Amino acid sequence: MTVSAAELEVTQAQQAVDSATLTAPISGTVASVGLTSGQDASTSSSITIIGSGAAQVTVDVPLSALPTLAIGQSAVVTPAGGGGTVTGSVTQIGILPADSTSSTPTYPVTITVDDPPQALAQDSQAQVAVTTKSVTNVVTVPASALTMVATGRATIQVVSGDDQVTTKSVTVGTVGGGKAQVTGLDAGTQVVLADLTATLGADSSTNENAFTGGGFSGGGMPGGGMRR
Repeated sequence: MTVSAAELEVTQAQQAVDSATLTAPISGTVASVGLTSGQDASTSSSITIIGSGAAQVTVDVPLSALPTLAIGQSAVVTPAGGGGTVTGSVTQIGILPADSTSSTPTYPVTITVDDPPQALAQDSQAQVAVTTKSVTNVVTVPASALTMVATGRATIQVVSGDDQVTTKSVTVGTVGGGKAQVTGLDAGTQVVLADLTATLGADSSTNENAFTGGGFSGGGMPGGGMRR
């Protein structure tokens, strides 16, 4: 064997070694390996890496809610596994439905959490509350106390000091989280609730995956590479 032939074999061997080395595009922790030593790799084989930094939560939003959403809106994310709440923001609004065959299509909306807790793991579920509008120094009442009579107009039953109940007309503004902003009513006025089990709590988001001004469900970490 000549020196040139030997050098060629060394070069080919080195190229084979280089080709066998997998370099991840991001830094992080290897979560799973879909490959077995000595076996041919298929196109479906993969290695999942959990990177440091932000996490993304995807929720499916009905078409009627899309006009209220915008890139950059703040959000509060509550992981199903506990650990309290974390803040995020809307970073992507899908224009294609999540299921093209559905008669009531929903659209994927991505919430990015810059400093995610461990509870926000891949394929986990979370509640999401997106602030679509906010108002200050206003009078609010439980939405169950209102009887809508026209767009932006409602009646409400109020209780006077002698326990007499009268009906008043009010103008309805921002609505969300079981509360409604009204004008035409003084702060501190006692009102009658349609639902006697309803409370006057200060929570401003609906129970499951809601956003102020409405609600949507299905929040969860996308499968595969849950953090970036």
